[in-house]
Amino acid sequence: MRAKKLLTIASILFTYSNVSHSEVPVFLKKYGFIPTTFIQLWGVHENAPGAYQGSSGRTSQHTDLVLRRSEIAFGKAQESGFEWGFMMDPSRGINNTLAPVNQQKKIIQDVFVGYAFNKAFKLRAGQGLLPTNLEGLTAPGELLLPERSWQGQRLGNQRDVGVMILGAHNKISYELGAYTGNGQYSHVKKDPKLFIGRLNFFSSKDLHLGVWVAKKTETNAAGTQDSSGADVLYKFGLFQLRTEASVETSHQLRKGYFTQLGYTPSDRHILALRYDYFEGNRESKDVGNAIEIGHNMYFESIKNLKWQSSYRTGNEGTVDGKRKFHVIISGLNYQF
Repeated sequence: MRAKKLLTIASILFTYSNVSHSEVPVFLKKYGFIPTTFIQLWGVHENAPGAYQGSSGRTSQHTDLVLRRSEIAFGKAQESGFEWGFMMDPSRGINNTLAPVNQQKKIIQDVFVGYAFNKAFKLRAGQGLLPTNLEGLTAPGELLLPERSWQGQRLGNQRDVGVMILGAHNKISYELGAYTGNGQYSHVKKDPKLFIGRLNFFSSKDLHLGVWVAKKTETNAAGTQDSSGADVLYKFGLFQLRTEASVETSHQLRKGYFTQLGYTPSDRHILALRYDYFEGNRESKDVGNAIEIGHNMYFESIKNLKWQSSYRTGNEGTVDGKRKFHVIISGLNYQF
């Protein structure tokens, strides 16, 4: 029954998007009122409850069909400098246990307006992704493995309400933001409680370096705490090497890192290998490490359709007792 429901939703989104991109008034396209849609439909097999990214409610080995994402985005940057964006994900409202806990049940993801005075100075206000680790800022369709690493999930890929200035000049880009510090759907009642800065350096088209720092002025509030991190992305020939590290300096002292190698043997295939490590809480001594291998295959006959699969194995628990887990994911990514 659940599988039938998910397939029905995916079919509706597919049909809606195809109709939307047919012949429509030019001004709708020009001003961003024709949506772009991204769907991930997965088959997930786990050998233990909660083995993958915090899935819950299971007591034994199980296999599920999961509509992981169904993002529908509107908006566009105009020649005048004005920009706007709105993105929702209906899959968040159908018991999507693979989504990060702080994003479950929250269908509205991005709502913002902005204005570009020039390339070096843009102003944006509203709800959107926090400029933390690079993996968290990477669109899901561009990931070489189905899901982000532990540090990418728990110390990145988070949203909040606030104001941001951003821009780029030569080989440097920056993002500076002030936010409520309370996460999605929050309201600005007093002064901002969270400040984040991110700096990116591009020495060439193949090398990307980034650092970021987040400072929270009210440590007992919900949401992101004081944290920082660095990331490197280097492409050489048919390979790309990516490594990131993040640390949260609150009472929990959460920290993690991953190293990932990608290989592109042909235009239709990309292989990936990742080692992932994370310490979740220094009091309970939560710790996890995992190795994941994956394959991406693009279809020649259907543009933007990708078959993605991975096998992830490792240990998760406390230093006093860990469990071995295995997770297999296989499914389709489609953007239209």
